[in-house]
Amino acid sequence: MEATVFSPAVIIICSLFVLVAFGMAIGIGWWLRGRKVSETTRDDSVHTREALARLQELTRVVAADVGQHSSRVKEISNELVAKSDDESSDEAVLDTISQIIQANETMQQQLVSAEEKLKEQEQQIENHAAEARTDALTELANRRAFDRDLQQQFALWRRHDTTFSLMMIDVDHFKNFNDTYGHQAGDEVLRGVARQLQSCMREMDLVARYGGEEFAVIFPGSNLIEAKQAAERARKAIHASVFDFEGTKLQVTVSEGIAQVSPGEDMELLVKRADDAMYAAKQGGRNASYYHEDGACHPVIEPVVKTPAEPVVDEPVVETPPTEPANELVDKTPTASPKEESQDEAATSRIDTLTGLPNQATFIEEMRRRVAEWQRYGSPLSLMFIHVDDLPKIEDCHGKATSAIVLRTVTQFLQAAMREMDLVARYEEDCFSILLPGTRLQDAVGVAERLRIAIARCVLKSDGQELAFTTSIGVGEALTGDDLETLTEKASLGVRLSSEAGGNCTHAHDGRASNCITPSMESA
Repeated sequence: MEATVFSPAVIIICSLFVLVAFGMAIGIGWWLRGRKVSETTRDDSVHTREALARLQELTRVVAADVGQHSSRVKEISNELVAKSDDESSDEAVLDTISQIIQANETMQQQLVSAEEKLKEQEQQIENHAAEARTDALTELANRRAFDRDLQQQFALWRRHDTTFSLMMIDVDHFKNFNDTYGHQAGDEVLRGVARQLQSCMREMDLVARYGGEEFAVIFPGSNLIEAKQAAERARKAIHASVFDFEGTKLQVTVSEGIAQVSPGEDMELLVKRADDAMYAAKQGGRNASYYHEDGACHPVIEPVVKTPAEPVVDEPVVETPPTEPANELVDKTPTASPKEESQDEAATSRIDTLTGLPNQATFIEEMRRRVAEWQRYGSPLSLMFIHVDDLPKIEDCHGKATSAIVLRTVTQFLQAAMREMDLVARYEEDCFSILLPGTRLQDAVGVAERLRIAIARCVLKSDGQELAFTTSIGVGEALTGDDLETLTEKASLGVRLSSEAGGNCTHAHDGRASNCITPSMESA
């Protein structure tokens, strides 16, 4: 008979059966010893004791081969029947042996059932382990799996000097993308980027979602040259991909940073070097791959420098720039092909080309959706208009290029101050709009005043002259009975009254009237 190998759980069950069978055998032995047997049954009793001895021996090894044990017990039963002349004298013994056989068969069924349950539990454990290491949205490895794999790569590198490289990837302009198309479209793009990354990498590489719109790839056994080649494959594949969401064709680009592990560094330093290279790619124009080596970041592909057809205008320099750069949704790379430009046409029509912010049509569309949600669920909603004071005068005195710099500077202040959920847009030529979900009027007024004061302190320099500029702000909150037009009128009235008051102030609409709140804020 072919031997069967059982799992530890099955062996434990078998061991319990062995103990039970061994106890039954001892009990039968004591029963036989206490019997008053005649001479005619003495030989049968000897054979019975021998059979019981063999049964005891078999029960000791039942864990090794349950099937063989069952067959052997049946043979013992047949032997007892054949050797018994007096059926009644051994009736109890035979009945006991029959019960042991039946118990053994039952046990075998239980072992099969236990083995099946054990397999189910093992599968459940594997599934839970996979879920714990997998990002639910993209189905890539999650941050926990990434950290663990990176630790293992460092251990191998330190023990066997097995090199590896790391790449960090960030989707360009993703916040503006979400603001323009919605979070569901953003999720679909993240899934598409994940698929492209996975398809461009080797099976041994670990592709992970590092967090938000950021991804990471670990290249085991790869040097910097090999990692740069893989990075460029992935970047080009993502740039060429078109993601379909509810009939809208979407495209994004990514910025990538690569670093190869170096002597004397730890995990944190390697991740930082790859991060630094990724941010260098963003500063270099995005849709690019940079690598970190010898303490500096370098482009994988050197950018092509073109001689401008017209003289370059010396633009003003911001003396106190905001802490965060302005986001741009459309990549204005001069080498873009006509095909790529046509694919971005839908996105461009929703974006203001000067500031890179959503335009008025996009803002109103999103505002209509947010107002509907407010009417349904009652979550606070505030609206803010920010008007750049005397922008036509600035353009007349300093030129169109300077007025454009003023608008882009205000854009930077607005984006730096707003939360991820807020929507910033260029509403008109000299006016911006901000939608603040979940924000009461008092909190919105505080944000407006901080913005107004910060912008007023900013000084630009152009042709040796200093240029200061201010803003007029109007704020309104959606109240019972309001709709999109009513909320817009509240904020519009406030910004008009602020401008008529001489600018550089804020008016807030409390539901009855629009009141100037700047003096009280400044005196406080």
